[in-house]
Amino acid sequence: MSRVVGLDVRADRVRIAVVRGGLRTVVVESMKSAARAPDQPFEEVVRELMVELSAGGRVDGVITGVPARQAFIQYARFPKSAQKRIDQLLPFELEADLPLDIDDLVFTHQPLPPMTEGSEEFVNELAVCARIDQVQELINQTREATGHEPERVGVTALELGLLVELWPGLGAGDPALIVEVGRKSSETCIVSKGIVRGARSLPLGTDAFPNEATAFIAQLRQTIVAHETRAFEVPVGSVYLVGEGAMVSGLRDFLESSLGLPVFVLEAQTARQGAFEMVPPESSALVHEFACALGLALHGAKGKGFDLRQGPLSFSRGYGFIKERAPLLGALAVTILFSFIFATWAEGRALERDHEVLVKTLELVTQDAFGQASSDPDEARALMDRFLKVNPEDPMPYMDGFGAAVTLAKVLPMDLTHDVEQFEFTKGKLKIRGLVETTEDAQDVAKYLEEDECLSEVKITKITQVVNSERARYQLEADVRCPLDKQPEEAKKKTTAGAAQ
Repeated sequence: MSRVVGLDVRADRVRIAVVRGGLRTVVVESMKSAARAPDQPFEEVVRELMVELSAGGRVDGVITGVPARQAFIQYARFPKSAQKRIDQLLPFELEADLPLDIDDLVFTHQPLPPMTEGSEEFVNELAVCARIDQVQELINQTREATGHEPERVGVTALELGLLVELWPGLGAGDPALIVEVGRKSSETCIVSKGIVRGARSLPLGTDAFPNEATAFIAQLRQTIVAHETRAFEVPVGSVYLVGEGAMVSGLRDFLESSLGLPVFVLEAQTARQGAFEMVPPESSALVHEFACALGLALHGAKGKGFDLRQGPLSFSRGYGFIKERAPLLGALAVTILFSFIFATWAEGRALERDHEVLVKTLELVTQDAFGQASSDPDEARALMDRFLKVNPEDPMPYMDGFGAAVTLAKVLPMDLTHDVEQFEFTKGKLKIRGLVETTEDAQDVAKYLEEDECLSEVKITKITQVVNSERARYQLEADVRCPLDKQPEEAKKKTTAGAAQ
């Protein structure tokens, strides 16, 4: 399982969450935080925290995020006919709405599936932009502080949507509004059925209470109404509080009464079973404070989310990555080598069995055709050449099914009314079911066919009267064996006798 670190840097505190992620599940390993002085570079604080984490094993990745206030979160709508050209059209849409040149920005986007019927005629996209220089500075600072190149860079508010990996019921029904309440500012994220449908940065936090509590509620209402407008009036069904201000006394009841929605605080007890089993109880009680750090770590463990490392900031692995994983690559190479050897051996065994079957088949065929069994292809070819010299004619039967039908048409006189209902020729046996005017005509058909040299044992097996008609239905059987068909057997006997001598 990969070990990924989520790094959440704020003005007064740095928080780190470590998760172990596999193909299906993720487990939170630890959560740590440290205070940050007003003008203290966050690199110093991060280094101290990373030293503590190094004891737990190798770090496979570090994920950090741009503060939501430094990002531009935009919505774009395109006709369904332009779905395949969104990558080319989106930059023009963003440049028209943003106050910066598109060349100075890095952006990423994800499609928003329709939430209601009737909205499928448009393609909705949620795009996230940030200044290239700000993202690059964050990458450099993170690399210097942790010793790891951040593989992905997200946006703090949007990372809250990835908490559904730990709380599957989050927004599973009606859309849920996640509010990270800070001291100076807050961030919101709307999640519906595991998909982030919007995010916003609010300039107010718990320090604004109680004087600006009304303004805080107004901003939350604006966020909810804006979502309902874009989502074709699909309302938000619940609110979840995270962040250091989530446990402020009376905040939950105040929001619940003001918004008219149920308000909950994310707790470790309500998470997926076993998600926090490695975290001490005293740390898991503060899980709401590490919501953003957990979202960033889940971003790296699952490899999904809004990644700002695009274009000129794309992440590329160098020689150091290969050197670090040389033991793993060596083990994979040995596994592939043994797999190749085993596959070659298995293929050889299969070919050997096929060869044995073919040899036995050749013996049976040569015994049946030439009277002498042979397992050697060259010897079998010599027997066949000897057989062809004795009997150069074509060993195919002189009369086939089509020839029998032609014979029937030739031998019957023109004045005989005759219809064929069924004509069957199988392995030298001819069966005919036909219609004639009288029973005497049926006997005449058998007599005419008996005159042909290739037909023998011609007999009428059944004659019946056709219902509601004066005509007669007959069934006839005959053996088909032309004089020329006997030559292959005679030649075979001669070949057998010659081989015996």
